[in-house]
Amino acid sequence: MSNIITLQEVFASIPERKKNSSKYDYGKLLAICGSTYYRGAAFLSCAGALRSGVGIITLASTEKVISCVSASLPECTFLPLKESENGTIDANSLNNIGEISKKYNAILIGCGLSIDDSTRELVKNIVKHAECQLVIDADAINILSECPDLIKQTKMPPIITPHFNEMARLFGVDRKIIEISPEDSALEFSKKYNCITVLKSHITYITTPDGKVAVNSQTGNSGLAKGGSGDVLAGMIASFCAQKINPFDASKCGVFLHGKAADRCAERLSKQSMLPSDILTDLSTMFSE
Repeated sequence: MSNIITLQEVFASIPERKKNSSKYDYGKLLAICGSTYYRGAAFLSCAGALRSGVGIITLASTEKVISCVSASLPECTFLPLKESENGTIDANSLNNIGEISKKYNAILIGCGLSIDDSTRELVKNIVKHAECQLVIDADAINILSECPDLIKQTKMPPIITPHFNEMARLFGVDRKIIEISPEDSALEFSKKYNCITVLKSHITYITTPDGKVAVNSQTGNSGLAKGGSGDVLAGMIASFCAQKINPFDASKCGVFLHGKAADRCAERLSKQSMLPSDILTDLSTMFSE
């Protein structure tokens, strides 16, 4: 049976910040994102993560991406990686991802990554060897659509965040098939590939391998139909995972609050004019209240 996500449920899942705590109490997140042509995606995902409370975030990317993000998001730490000839992250930059991942509570991969031979190899390596919770978004999803069985090789069930077109590519079917029964499609995918699926649309479905289903039909609007919105959401979900909220609840928190902040943003700026980066302000005021 589907569970409609509520505000009370979401805030009950987010741990209270104690007076005597430090940044290490709120988790460490590694974001492997960005490329020459999609530098903003790295910024938006990292900003979404920081605004959602993670203690430490490290952006692992090329020098060009890091230079862009560091100018506007000095709270990030950085892991500079070699750049391929296409302006993407060189596949050999993270050969030791198994050891690196042990230092983090969660890894976000995919936002603005681009798709070429180098990132294909990079994603496959991370999926096989990462030792912590994975959140897989955007181009990393499209890479895995070429070899979806690889998802079964993760050390723990990952979170996959496709929109309808990406879900169709993962399944190898026409988008119309997903549209007919999105909840069943998400649930089938979770069971088949042992992952948590966040199937994004005007109604978002979150499903688990053991058959749990959560539905967000209460928040969000068409102002989110702009490039970059999904990057903010992916950062939020990864942030909650890094804060040691269980992956299913972390997904529910991210989806609901992302939509709620977008609703407030639309009231301020209109659905037409609001930008994904504007949502961050409304996210902050929502937490303060």
